[in-house]
Amino acid sequence: MLGESILSAAAGFETAVDAGGLTRELFAVGVGGLVIAFAAWWLYFDHPGHLAPTPRSAFRWGYLHAVVFGGLAALGAGLHVAAEAVSVAAEGEHPIDLRAAAVAVAVPIALFLVGLVVIMLVTGTAVRGWRIYPKLVGAAVIVAVGVTGSVPVTVVASAIVVALLACSMVLTNWRPSEPAVLNS
Repeated sequence: MLGESILSAAAGFETAVDAGGLTRELFAVGVGGLVIAFAAWWLYFDHPGHLAPTPRSAFRWGYLHAVVFGGLAALGAGLHVAAEAVSVAAEGEHPIDLRAAAVAVAVPIALFLVGLVVIMLVTGTAVRGWRIYPKLVGAAVIVAVGVTGSVPVTVVASAIVVALLACSMVLTNWRPSEPAVLNS
């Protein structure tokens, strides 16, 4: 699903560049969209338990992926709309509502994060777990920025939030290896 989202976003980006050239805002949307896609990939694998659900939770686990996949599919469409909105706004036209374009990026990312949380809860992550609350807070921050910020600000802020979540995941799961002992 992530590949299709990237393809949709790339198509919107290509159309926008062809129509109005590469602007700073469009560049921010493009780079931000890539960061979001890469971080989403990492975040999906945050909880190893979701890769092997128990027979008791497998049915819910499977159907809850519709929320995650739906969020990713909507994200691709949202990034496509965001790229076109930024391109058209640079030309002074506003046929696409800029607030709707920002929300079209923010809500799918939030939906993706909430879907991950629900899958984690179904597969046994403690509600008070450190993997749960940061995703929920991140989803709330992204929606708040999407409702109040411009399209490039929303995409960049969303990219920063999911990148921080991914970095946090990597750093908290990293275990240093044993130090090498030098024999003289």
